[in-house]
Amino acid sequence: YIYLRNLFPIVLQDTVHTLGDAITLTKLALWKTFGSIPHIRDLILQYNLLGDPALTLAIPDKPDLNIQPSDVSTDPLILNEADSVATVNVQVHNFGLVPKDSVQISLYADHQVSGRTQIEGIKTVPPIAFVDSLAFIWPLRNMSGEVQLEAAVDPNNLIPEVDETNNEQKIKVSVLSNLIRIESPQQQAMIAAKGAVLKIQNPQQKEW
Repeated sequence: YIYLRNLFPIVLQDTVHTLGDAITLTKLALWKTFGSIPHIRDLILQYNLLGDPALTLAIPDKPDLNIQPSDVSTDPLILNEADSVATVNVQVHNFGLVPKDSVQISLYADHQVSGRTQIEGIKTVPPIAFVDSLAFIWPLRNMSGEVQLEAAVDPNNLIPEVDETNNEQKIKVSVLSNLIRIESPQQQAMIAAKGAVLKIQNPQQKEW
């Protein structure tokens, strides 16, 4: 256990991916920390590599922060302006190296009338080892209709990553109105006469 507690940071944080070098540095770290304690001395002498010391571990040398489609969700699931606010939960994965600094996460709501607004500003979480999550409080006033939620990790590209293209995820949600209103088609929208559907929303969360 003590040996692995020293080995993992050398491999995963210091990015020493050559097996022989990682084992040697781990032994040096143990000797530096514990000195000539008999148990540690025996551990250092007895831990030998059975294999090729030049073997390189296939481990990313940078973080790979990622938000997947299922990682953005709302509570409650059915949104209504009458509830005043809703909680948007965002989960972030890291499939690479642990970042050396904290990680920023942002959330925006893009509404067809109100425009694009940021929810609660940019939030910060500690360096993500594998997965972390946080919640945003979203005011629902004047948000009735279809809204696109846009969650992004490291939105300012402060952390060099293996893949910079998987940091953002967008989902569409519908916020019910307090008033009876036409849900679709949108005002002044041009649609084909054949197959046109009129969808009306009422305060009791039903649609026709």
